[in-house]
Amino acid sequence: MPDMNFGTLLRRWRGFRHLSQLALALEADISTRHLSCVETGRAQPSREMVVRLAEALQIPLRERNALLLAAGYAPLYRDTALDTPELEAAGQAMELLMAQLEPNPVLVLDRYWNILRINAGAKRFLALFSGCDSVTPLNGPRLAFHPQGLRPFIENWNVLAAHITRRVHREVADNPSDETLKRFLEELLSYPGVPSRWRTPDL
Repeated sequence: MPDMNFGTLLRRWRGFRHLSQLALALEADISTRHLSCVETGRAQPSREMVVRLAEALQIPLRERNALLLAAGYAPLYRDTALDTPELEAAGQAMELLMAQLEPNPVLVLDRYWNILRINAGAKRFLALFSGCDSVTPLNGPRLAFHPQGLRPFIENWNVLAAHITRRVHREVADNPSDETLKRFLEELLSYPGVPSRWRTPDL
């Protein structure tokens, strides 16, 4: 949604959340008239107003940056990779904690459940299942759904997989502009043996 102005983005998010202008105005503690002017572009929102509306709509932090940019303000929320020099100390603390938890398996995941770091206990656990090394990129739900991953060894796979599917559906609903999440959901639903009814969100 890079070419949308702030008012268009705001209306879109309000639609995603199924809120009327009155409901959003009450939640954000502003007048419906002012909200209407902001949505139509007749009024320029302050930076504080953008943040307040984003809070009221429960918009994820990454998406709030897009709203701020559309309103003409610099982003507020940073997205820093674990391997950047400024997070070196945090990374070392994480490695120490993972080592202290041996022999228990420890996985560090990102927001898409990709496995970023893994300790020796987790490596030993996954090594017990020969097909797991063919599941790439290594990812929690993907390991559970992939026929060569952990799926053949999960006795109550239908229960677990249904729970995972509901969780990913919720994430997609909460992050409607995140195409990566949508593609990931489609991937999980495309694996063999996944019931077609799981395509309908059960939130």
